[in-house]
Amino acid sequence: PGDPARALQQAVFIRVANRTLDNPQGAMLLRNFGVMKWAMGFHKESLELFEEAKRVRKCTGCFCGAHAAVLMMNMGYAKAELGDFQGSLEAFQEVLALLT
Repeated sequence: PGDPARALQQAVFIRVANRTLDNPQGAMLLRNFGVMKWAMGFHKESLELFEEAKRVRKCTGCFCGAHAAVLMMNMGYAKAELGDFQGSLEAFQEVLALLT
């Protein structure tokens, strides 16, 4: 079997090269890559990917509902892992706002 992290990284590079990352599917890809990085212990890199996914969602008008809430939960966990407890709290508060 192939390396899932490498496959996700290649998918991101392809979308960047083709200028097709700035859409909801690109945001999902960035979030998935961030989850993979987080699971591998690369918490700072995962947070950077989550932040980019959030930027894409906001720029494309897709920062709403369950997908955005899951992204913000991921950001909250990553921030807590990095010791940014205030940022983590703010991310989780944003989850609540997105779901209400």
